[in-house]
Amino acid sequence: MSYLHEICLDEIALEGLDGITLACLWCRLDQRLPKFPLALDPKAKQFLWKGILASKDVAFFSLPEPRKLPTFPHEYMTTDEPTGIVFLKEEVQRKEYPACIINSFENDGIQGSCATFKERVDISDEVRGHDGGKVMTLEEVQKRWGDSLVIVASQELRMSALVGPHGDPSLELSGLRYSFLEFVGRQRHFGAQQVDFARLFKLTLTSLHSLRKDLSSNQLLDKRTCLCRTAKHLKNSIFLMLLRFGPLAKHSNMSHHGMLSTNLIQILEKQPKRTADFKFLFAELAKKLPSWPFLHKIQP
Repeated sequence: MSYLHEICLDEIALEGLDGITLACLWCRLDQRLPKFPLALDPKAKQFLWKGILASKDVAFFSLPEPRKLPTFPHEYMTTDEPTGIVFLKEEVQRKEYPACIINSFENDGIQGSCATFKERVDISDEVRGHDGGKVMTLEEVQKRWGDSLVIVASQELRMSALVGPHGDPSLELSGLRYSFLEFVGRQRHFGAQQVDFARLFKLTLTSLHSLRKDLSSNQLLDKRTCLCRTAKHLKNSIFLMLLRFGPLAKHSNMSHHGMLSTNLIQILEKQPKRTADFKFLFAELAKKLPSWPFLHKIQP
């Protein structure tokens, strides 16, 4: 299997037990970091489809209803690279997969979250032509099922995608912990606010802290305290992401006071005798942190 097909399978696995539609897969590949090295034109999609069909680590399912694209993180979140401040668009209505924990060892040890687990129909044999028919082309499956077709990675492949290259794929996790990790993984290098997970899984902050601590101790989770800017506020916020995505994240991992202190030190280090008056300091801070409007209002 080619490197490009491995990337494709990784994106399928990261979408979790819910699976991924073809439309969503092309979007995920287009947003991937490092950048996917192949232009996703019709020929490229045909090439990737053949690799997906050949893999024994994926299955194909038909959903009761077509699935709309989820709201991708870049649609409601951007990061200012010079400062690492995260900007959130609170007005964006997010479309998310609902949390529905599956932890049934009677079903071949399947874990994850999937609201349509009992309703969807396995069409793998039909797609692969195992019932005496021919292997279906990309155009044929798109015409037949459209956005009702989802591709689901095996339990082993999904676990491997979550733990990353340095984790232990044989690690046993409870249904809640695995599903929680699945939701974190779906955010890729963007990460997601801790409060979002508390809302999705209906957890208290105390329970969430315990869950996060347990996953972090197993080298699965990266926690970052970031400055988060909304239309009205600038506040500290905890973001969570898989440990494997930590090096790709642009978040500052610095609190409000930490960012101020760091920038003050950087300014002072360039001044004679490392000293400067308040007026100069605030003017320089306003240049370095333009997204902090209160700096422009302070009169030293």
